[in-house]
Amino acid sequence: MKKLTVKQQRYVDCFEGTIRQSAKLAGISYTYARELHTKPLYAHIMKKIKKREDGKRGSKIKSRKQRQEFWSKMMEDAEKDSDKLKSSELLGRSEADFTDKILKKDETLEDIVKEIHKNRGNI
Repeated sequence: MKKLTVKQQRYVDCFEGTIRQSAKLAGISYTYARELHTKPLYAHIMKKIKKREDGKRGSKIKSRKQRQEFWSKMMEDAEKDSDKLKSSELLGRSEADFTDKILKKDETLEDIVKEIHKNRGNI
């Protein structure tokens, strides 16, 4: 397996499930972290992350995908609307559908709209 750079190793060590949060923890840009996940050139990094995650997670702890599948099934199969709503909320949270935006001191609505349009390409 290829040797990792210091930044790449730091990213593997800091990976916590989301690219954006892990990049921040590792002190690298979101753009570079996204490349580590998407470009075939960096497939070895994803293998290291998977190996690390598999080692951390025992057989009793469900993966993100397994939890999302469970919540999706609960949304469809639950008898009570409150259970469906809670499953929907948990699924939405796992996909970062509900993120709070804290305004900066001089930030305008136009700045926020521009940032949203810019970030849509990053999702």
